[in-house]
Amino acid sequence: MSIPPHLGTTLFTPSATEGSTAPRIQDHQMASPAAKARTSKPIYLIVATSIAPPLGIGLRNSLPWGSVRSDMAFFRKVTTESRSLSPLGNGSQTMNAVIMGRKTWDSIPPRFRPLAGRLNVVVTRADVKSLASRILDELNSMNGSGVNWESHSIANDAPNSPNGTVITSRPSTSLPLVLITSSITDAVSLLDTPRPSLFPVPELEIGNIFGIGGAEIYRVILQDPDLRDHVRILQTQIRKLDGTAFECDTFFPESLTEWKQVSREAVQQWTGQDVPQGDQEWKRDEKAGVEIRVVGWEKWPAAT
Repeated sequence: MSIPPHLGTTLFTPSATEGSTAPRIQDHQMASPAAKARTSKPIYLIVATSIAPPLGIGLRNSLPWGSVRSDMAFFRKVTTESRSLSPLGNGSQTMNAVIMGRKTWDSIPPRFRPLAGRLNVVVTRADVKSLASRILDELNSMNGSGVNWESHSIANDAPNSPNGTVITSRPSTSLPLVLITSSITDAVSLLDTPRPSLFPVPELEIGNIFGIGGAEIYRVILQDPDLRDHVRILQTQIRKLDGTAFECDTFFPESLTEWKQVSREAVQQWTGQDVPQGDQEWKRDEKAGVEIRVVGWEKWPAAT
């Protein structure tokens, strides 16, 4: 089986524990209750969902639809190329961050891990050092280009300080490519640190932040009182050409009834990219038997 050259939202398969009927991860498992996740920039949740049934994202640990090339290309370009910051000069570089759960990381074909040109943030309920050691071993075992991977512990003795492990590659680049943390709180705090001295690479600037799954990553971000007002949703809506419904057992964890759909132009301003249709237009994929459109969502203004 050939592997598509680029990954997209439709390639990330939800795990069995991410279904709508599965027990929810407790707050302390992905969001530290003592610390607050503060961010000065939007957090984009990028997700592909069915139209019928509404907001379906998975079926039996797989996808309700096959590979949709235009969605894959959109995902790659948006998460890699969109920028909220310009290159800073003086040796500094801007890199977007993609936040994912450990099972989403494992669902990416090994040859595409980590997602190129992005800081891959992996949030785990397991021991951070153990997962970092496994990922480091996997990356070095696939080394075919003379690149060596090494890990650096991020630790601070101050109360409620974010912690984690960052994995960098040498000699091809000095930029960190993988960050493993135990909570989204720690992840966002680290990403939002200006010119983060906690990283072993001081020239790195974080551009846009994307949450890419699974369902519990979306859920924790949407329910965190310090993050939810900063969330924007980039939804690829997918429907069958024959008009029938997909079978789904896993769903996006929040209804969009309290969200405002923005214009296609607004989505293009957010991402700096053209979108695969939008508004009332759909893009057909005859091979996959579907058509798609990208829709952006923001929270309705608070009632006055």
